[in-house]
Amino acid sequence: DMSAYVKKIQFKLHESYGNPLRVVTKPPYEITETGWGEFEIIIKIFFIDPNERPVTLYHLLKLFQSDTNAILGKKTVVSEFYDEMIFQDPTAMMQQLLTTSRQLTLGAYKHETE
Repeated sequence: DMSAYVKKIQFKLHESYGNPLRVVTKPPYEITETGWGEFEIIIKIFFIDPNERPVTLYHLLKLFQSDTNAILGKKTVVSEFYDEMIFQDPTAMMQQLLTTSRQLTLGAYKHETE
């Protein structure tokens, strides 16, 4: 459960969106929008411990299917990337928050891609 050590997550969308800078302060740390195209989202993770620097991630968002054989309107566009945060020499407070956070049990999850 990231809420034990994450204070907020900031999403910087394309400038064509109204209010392109969005801040989420509680799980599931996500935003929902509609559109078409491709652009880079800047995601900045702020931690509860003010001595830990924020982490910035860059995610290329594709709002269209790359497969030329895909039937439009019939499938969900799936474009996933895996990122991992490694805390080297965390502060004592951050180490405590990281090691005592509640583990989440996730159920089965399957993308509708076929």
